[in-house]
This record gives sequence, C-alpha cells and structure tokens, in this order.
Amino acid sequence: MLIKYCGIRSKQDIALIEKSAATHIGFIFYPKSKRYVKPERVNEFVTDEIKKQVSLVGVFVNTPVDQMLEIASVTNLEVIQCHGQETAAEVRELKQRGYEVWKALPHNKETLQQMHVYEEADGYVIDSKVKEQFGGTGVAFDWSFVPQYESAARTLGKKCFIAGGINAFNIENLLPYKPGAIDISGGIETNGTKDYTKIIEIERKIIL
Repeated sequence: MLIKYCGIRSKQDIALIEKSAATHIGFIFYPKSKRYVKPERVNEFVTDEIKKQVSLVGVFVNTPVDQMLEIASVTNLEVIQCHGQETAAEVRELKQRGYEVWKALPHNKETLQQMHVYEEADGYVIDSKVKEQFGGTGVAFDWSFVPQYESAARTLGKKCFIAGGINAFNIENLLPYKPGAIDISGGIETNGTKDYTKIIEIERKIIL
C-alpha cells in the first residue's frame, strides 16, 4: 500500500517520517490551510535521507501554473497535487514540464466522471467535500464507494489515494475495501502536532 503523510511542517515531522513506512510526504502550499508551510522553509528541514525514502508532494489550491512550477523547482518536488479547481489543461501543462501530477476530487455523484475528465493526471486523491473547504476536514466519506474508485483508477492506469478522516480508530473499517493508497494528515496528529504513536498504530493495522 502507498502511504502519504501530509501536512509536514518541521524537522520534528521529518524525524518521525524517517521511522515510518511512508512512501510519500506532502507539503501544503495553500496559505489558508492551518498546515501551510512556506516553500522556502521546506529545504531547511528536508534531508537527503528522507528524499531517498519517500517522494515529495506539493499540495496546491488554485495556484497559477507558473507559481506551482516555481515552488516545485525550489522545493525539489516529484509530485504536484492539484487540490482546487484546476483544469485538465493545467494538469497537462504541469505534466509536460516533467512532474507527476495528481488531481484531488471530492467524493460525490460526479467523481467517476471527473476521473475521466482528468485522465491525463497520474493519480487521484479522493477526499471528502465539506462546504467550501479544500480538504483537511478530518471527515470521512462513505468508504463503500472505494472499490468503484479503485476499479476506475486501475482501468485508467492511475494511482488512487483515499483521503479524509482516516485515523487509527477507523482505518480497520476502510481496509476491507482494499484501498491501494491512503493519504493522512490530521489522523496522525495530537493537538496539531504529528504523533509517532498514531503513525505506528495505523501502520500496525495496515500490516496486519
């Protein structure tokens, strides 16, 4: 299973990730997010060791393509995650510049159709939609839809990350639906700080 831990903001967070089974880590470059990190700070705490262990993902919300590319270059991203209302043309442009691109899609009756609209993306992040928020809600959607999303992603040859409200207490309810990848942020935090105990508990249940 691919595991992305998102909202990484400090040297302390990186130290926890180095001991984890993460395959990807995410940095939130959306200023309105409580987990926002300034791009210039990322290089202060991202080590050469962690770059060998995980892929670096930048999360953007309705950021102009030129600005995404500039930040991706400065922070040595491998993946650009478009978590707003970016167009298929913008996804295509980012891919043409050599980046892996994921498109976040809210769970609703149009999600499967939207996967095809963004079929040039390399992967999808299926998340809960709560009012006007762009992810990070801590709210889970109806996971019985996960097999449909997984099937559609496999048909298109894409990754499919399940996000939104996953934590150590409910991940056992998600696993029977066989997600191929998960994306967790608040679920590994205590009082807004990444918590290694929660990381270990989640990974123990995944491995079992």
